[in-house]
Order: sequence, then C-alpha cells, then structure tokens
Amino acid sequence: MVISTQTHKIGDCIELLRNVHADSIDVVITSPPYYMLRDYGVDGQIGMEPTVGEYHDRLLAVTSEIKRVMKPSGVLFWNHGDSYGGHQGRGKGKGNERDQMILQKKPGAKCLMMQNERLIMRMIDEHGFILRNRIIWNKSNGMPSSVSDRFSNKYEPIYMLVKREKYWFDLDTVRVDGSVITKARQSKPTDCYGNGSVSGETARYAVGIHHAGKNPGDVWTIPTHPYPESHFATFPPDLIEPLIKAACPAEICPVCGHIRERIVKKEVISPRTTNGIKNSNTKYYVTRCGDAVKNTVGWTSCDCNGGWVSGTVLDPFCGSGTVLEVCRKLNRNAIGFELNPNYEPLIRKRSMAHTPPLETFCNQEK
Repeated sequence: MVISTQTHKIGDCIELLRNVHADSIDVVITSPPYYMLRDYGVDGQIGMEPTVGEYHDRLLAVTSEIKRVMKPSGVLFWNHGDSYGGHQGRGKGKGNERDQMILQKKPGAKCLMMQNERLIMRMIDEHGFILRNRIIWNKSNGMPSSVSDRFSNKYEPIYMLVKREKYWFDLDTVRVDGSVITKARQSKPTDCYGNGSVSGETARYAVGIHHAGKNPGDVWTIPTHPYPESHFATFPPDLIEPLIKAACPAEICPVCGHIRERIVKKEVISPRTTNGIKNSNTKYYVTRCGDAVKNTVGWTSCDCNGGWVSGTVLDPFCGSGTVLEVCRKLNRNAIGFELNPNYEPLIRKRSMAHTPPLETFCNQEK
C-alpha cells in the first residue's frame, strides 16, 4: 500500500519555493490573494500593491518558481478571480495611508480589470506556460450582491496550465454519469446514422459514449464550502478532488520515475463491414458502421521492483489547508506554504498531526 504524507511550512512562498527540488512536483493547486480584495494584515502579503503591474510582478516571481519545481508531466490549476477598479479591500487595514491608496484608484472604478487574464497572458508569454483549460467554477450558492446596475458575480475561473505539450492526465478517473437521455441512447439499437430502432445485423448502439461515463466538461457547479474556523476564502473539497484525481498519479516508481498508466483494451462490439445494405434510392451500398468500447484491463509497470509512491501536490498559498486535507483523503503527498502564522493550527488539524520534515521534498542545505 502506498502511504502518503502531508507537510507544510509558514513563510514567504517565493523563498520556500526556491528550496524545493526542480522537476519534483506533479500538480500545483492554488489560489493567490486577489488584487485589492482583502487585507490579511500580514507583512509581505500579496494583493495590496499600489498598481496591477506590481501585483503581477510579484505573482510572476511565484509562478516562475512553480514552473521550475513542476515535473515535465506536471499540471498547474490556478484559481484566480477578477476584481473591479477602485475596489476597496475588506478586512483590517493598516491605517489611512493604505485606505487612501485604495480609494485613489479612481480611473475605471466600475470596470472589471481583467487582471487575472492579463496575468495568465504574461505567464504564457514570459514563462512559456501552455493554457489547456479555463474551468468555470459556478457557485450555486454564491453570495448575494447589493449592486443594481450589473449582474451578480457567481463564478470564478480555474486556469489549467502545463509546461509541456505532453503531460500526465487521467480523464477516466473523473468521468461522470451521462444524462437519462444519453443512457437511453446507449441501450437503444439504431442504424448507422442513429435513425430509429432496428434489429438484426444492421443494429448497433450509440457511438461516442465512453463506458466509464462522459467528460465532465469545463463548467462545474459546486457550492462554496466555508471552513468554520475563521479563514476567509476556502476551496470546497468537491472542487479540489477531481483536480487531484485527474492530474496527480496514485503510483510512481521512486527509482526510475515511471508513472503507472492505464492499459486500455478496445473491444469491438459490431465490426465495420463493406458488404452493407443496398440503398434502392441512391443505387449504392452503404457501409455498415462498427462500434467498440474501451476498458481498463491493467496498469503499466517497470522493472525496478522499487515499490510505488504517490504523486505530490503543492499549494503555495494553502490558507487553511483544504488542498492538504483532500490529498490526505486521496492518499497523495502534499506540500503547503502559508505566510500567515495564524493559519498553522488549521493546516495541521486538516492535514496530518505527524508530518515528515520539509527536507523530504526540499534541498536540505537550505
């Protein structure tokens, strides 16, 4: 059995990331502090910079280190909402100077800043990240808004980025059940074009429907799930679980780094033929369609005989530790960094009381 570990450290995430081994992290799942949204009252915090450019520069220092520590097969999930110009941060401020700095952001005060999208573009242009998805987290129980001249904001994007065109991703583990109509199509025989019920040699079943379910798509309706112990912004575990399952391998060889992948066997149900059925209207023979299903019959292996270890997830802005908690439940390794020391008891409670030393994953001389 593969045993997972969760470890965390309090401090500046950029400095801590610099100590992490290059090409060592399978998945990064995180959400940075949003621009001008909330003052956490901690020295060195990100999010309250005077300009968007300075905010982006600080985050790019983080994402540069994230790319360095990611394996070539790794994936980054970056949850980052937008904000409006002139938006005043919530929470305890640091005096009139901070308040005046926020209030003086008058130009475009009612305009969405697109600061998250602009950051992603810089990550693509300057770091070479590849943007694979923009997942929409639709908050079914989103907070009500007092605005009367626009619609309430009910979603946040999660950007899926990779450092190489080929990376590890197991879609089959997060497929979802199809609709009632789709399941009916699976069980109802049709002709080659899906027209009506037929029987005998011409019968076939709907193609394009995976045996394990359908691709969940890029719009996820998941309610928010606030943690009851005073952290402002927490991930709902249901949002994090499919990200880990799909992108963080459960078994990796500690000797050669081989990641176990599914061995899929294709089983033909009704073979494609060229004899077909004569069509009296067009005077030619149509080709009868074939159909097949794919099933997992095993997993790849290697010759090292070194056993297996689980993949590692990193959250450099781990807050109250939701990502670490989900990793513990899914038996994955996890590393969390957090600037605010007030959150350490929450992180420890939600991950593991007994954690390995951070040197397990980092340069020991640092």
